[in-house]
Amino acid sequence: MADALDAELLERWTALAGPGGVRYGRRLIGCYRESHRRYHTTEHLAYVLDVVDLLEAEAAASLHHAQNALGAFFRR
Repeated sequence: MADALDAELLERWTALAGPGGVRYGRRLIGCYRESHRRYHTTEHLAYVLDVVDLLEAEAAASLHHAQNALGAFFRR
């Protein structure tokens, strides 16, 4: 891995994909590190993972809200 960002990206990727995804995470980061890349860089990958984190949090909040609504409905 080239730097601290790569280590962070691999950690975040593994948190999403599970331990079996380490090999693919390393390969993905390596591809994003290729010298010809101008837009799809490791910084772009970090941004994409930020968006995934936001979507995951929103989905969890929506699920929690739905569970509460259903619970209130069935407690009537």
